[in-house]
Amino acid sequence: MQVALSASLALLLAGCSGAQAEKGSTTVQSTQKIPVSVSTAQRGSLQTQVLASGVVTAASQTAVLPLASGTVRSVDVDVGQQVYKGDPLFAVDAETASAQLQQAQAGLKAAEAQLAAAETQADVQLAQVQTALKQAQATLQQAQAAEKAAMHVSTAVTQVSGALPSGQAPGAPAQGASSPSQPPFCSAYWS
Repeated sequence: MQVALSASLALLLAGCSGAQAEKGSTTVQSTQKIPVSVSTAQRGSLQTQVLASGVVTAASQTAVLPLASGTVRSVDVDVGQQVYKGDPLFAVDAETASAQLQQAQAGLKAAEAQLAAAETQADVQLAQVQTALKQAQATLQQAQAAEKAAMHVSTAVTQVSGALPSGQAPGAPAQGASSPSQPPFCSAYWS
């Protein structure tokens, strides 16, 4: 079988590698011997090496974010050390945190004072608006009363003018009036 395989391979290679001459010349074939090795199949492990470039990423990542900012006083773990949830990683300077707390408290007190001042100002403005509203309502009531009185006087004048005999001027003593000192519209209106 080894001999048949060697011969088949030699013929195949010879047919593919033959050079063709120009037209009019004869074809020249060369036979070259190709060394072939044959061995018996065996079971075993294969080792393969792959050379490649790329980026290596971890299967999972966790972001480490501090609860507060400040100056790190000490680091409590080493690089590559395995840590668990709740393990302290580093200590932050307490003075920085204390100063930040005092600033936040001062800001809170200032905001509360501004709110109280705004509420007081709103109460004062509300009282002023309510007073102005009451004054406007009183002025409206006075104007309505004045209009009503003017309507009564206008109605009385119209009635008196309509009751005067033709040709008599308003304010002149009425004919047959009992009292010349009393204005004519009064006696006509009130009688």
